[in-house]
Amino acid sequence: MESITSSRSLTSKESVCAPYNEYAFKAVFAGFCCLAAGIFTSVGICAGYHCLMLIPGLWMVWREVKIGNVQAIPRSAWALLILIGVMAFSNFLNWENMQQPLRNTFKLKYFIFGIIGLFGIRWLLRHNQVERWVKPITSIFFLSIIASVSYALFGSMTGYDLKTGLVYDSWRQGGLTGTMRFGYGMGMVLPLLLGLWLRRHECSKFISFKLLLPAIVLGTAGLFLTQCRGAILAALLASSLVVYLDNPKRGKILVLLGLSVFLLLPTIIISGAGNTEGESRLSVNRIVSDLQGDERVTIFHAAYLSIKESPLAGIGYRQFGTHYVDIKKRYNLKDPQKDQTHAHNIFLEIGASAGILGVIGLIAWLGLWIREMASAGGLICIIGVPFCVAVI
Repeated sequence: MESITSSRSLTSKESVCAPYNEYAFKAVFAGFCCLAAGIFTSVGICAGYHCLMLIPGLWMVWREVKIGNVQAIPRSAWALLILIGVMAFSNFLNWENMQQPLRNTFKLKYFIFGIIGLFGIRWLLRHNQVERWVKPITSIFFLSIIASVSYALFGSMTGYDLKTGLVYDSWRQGGLTGTMRFGYGMGMVLPLLLGLWLRRHECSKFISFKLLLPAIVLGTAGLFLTQCRGAILAALLASSLVVYLDNPKRGKILVLLGLSVFLLLPTIIISGAGNTEGESRLSVNRIVSDLQGDERVTIFHAAYLSIKESPLAGIGYRQFGTHYVDIKKRYNLKDPQKDQTHAHNIFLEIGASAGILGVIGLIAWLGLWIREMASAGGLICIIGVPFCVAVI
């Protein structure tokens, strides 16, 4: 796999289409700026990435394939394409029983944009002006984290919502994008930011360290404000791995600490469960109090039953939530009237959506992605492999 950090010069064939290249290049750059600005601030801003990247992104993929450079598409991307195909076929088989089948099938485009984005990153790096093009994107990303957490901190401390002008009264703050989106996104991104800091001598050309450190500090605070327990655990384990990959001797202690917390989690849950009335918003007791008898156990059970009912075809992409109440009623599960939109686990969610073949596709994608980043070594390995660990 060609490392995305390479900066190969444009070939003579590529320079023939220089005018179109320039327009496409600017669109790709603007698209990544939208993505960097919107991940932790606004879904609407992220839409700019999709609009700007679609045509030039598909053109970049077509160009690579046209010149016979099929190996430019890594195996992990092929596995992701297969997963997309499996989910689309599942939708086709379940079309009549799906809720909003066309809309949910169209949402598979977001997986495709992940592949297109890879080619966009490569193209930016090939222009041999990393500091000019990539550094602004990463700076915007860091600023968006700082802005989102600052908003949450202000609301938490003053009780005033800067966005709506209303009373800010919630014990879980999610910045500008909401608790779940911000919390789980930050749980995956924080280890990546830590890796950039530890290997700052390798990425000084495209990282502003004046913004990176505040982003790490505020991102950590923002993660705890969300009280997303799975995201906190993911960040802990993945960050430990980052330190270990950077320096095995120093990292062993953190890896052992992370594993200890993971193994002791049931004991922490039991000891922390209880009445949280009067507890502060950042109380550990409040974080773990409702895990005992947590609804996720029922959600996991329902997802398992959904996979068992339709192991090959699944029930269609994003359909688990629409079947959740019905599954609980049919199997006499807890709180039959309480609905849910997601299985709270990507393997169970994809399994319910596209059956066992979907789960195999998901495992193949993540496994090949980890293998490619591990084989790349250096910075890509240190920030990429822990990112996947956080996802898993």
